[in-house]
Amino acid sequence: MGYDYEKGKQRVESILDISTSVENVDSIPKDESRWTYDNGIKSWVTAIFVDLRGSTEFFAKTKKEDVARTIRAYSSEIIEIMKSSTLVREIGVRGDCVYGVFSSPNKQTENELFNLCVWLNTYIKMLNKLLKKKSLNPVRAGIGMATSEDLIIKAGKKGSGINEKVWIGEALAKADYLSKVTCKNYGNETTSSSIAISNTSYINIKEFSNNEELLKKHPYQDYFTSNSIKTEMNNWIDSNI
Repeated sequence: MGYDYEKGKQRVESILDISTSVENVDSIPKDESRWTYDNGIKSWVTAIFVDLRGSTEFFAKTKKEDVARTIRAYSSEIIEIMKSSTLVREIGVRGDCVYGVFSSPNKQTENELFNLCVWLNTYIKMLNKLLKKKSLNPVRAGIGMATSEDLIIKAGKKGSGINEKVWIGEALAKADYLSKVTCKNYGNETTSSSIAISNTSYINIKEFSNNEELLKKHPYQDYFTSNSIKTEMNNWIDSNI
């Protein structure tokens, strides 16, 4: 099988010649038909990344069969919690990281999404107690949340059925980064807390609610941290597991 690079050149040039029509919207549409191969939608996006911290060590010291069980349990309930939000627009798994992309049209929704992070953080406590009951190694998960006004486009090959939305902006990259600076006890660029959110997310939360009391400014970096958990769920975990 060979690649016809002459036709490839023509296809690339035809794509590059098409201008992208950008539509600004208040909330990211659920309807996939709103995207074509020559338009883009610009809206406020919040991304939440849940990253398994210390995964290299965890994989090295844990039997492969136990790693498989742990990763499946870890990812399945994170996805379930993310799915519970009406704001969710995409959920994905990248190795040992589960991420969600959410529409965040106003400050109230930002507050709701921070609460989602707290649910996720409490779930990790439940997971670890269940792992302990099965004599399996515990996990540490870092939760990163970030917000920005991003451009969303449809990318792939027209007519092939192979396509994905591409999120062009800061939200996903920042949330990914923030999930990876958590659960560490060293360095000016890290935090021992399990949740880290961007400055933009914090400003929106602060203007809408008193949840800012649950967040603490990192002494050196431009993000806020939290170890908050859901009290009712936490009490249930302590009483029932």
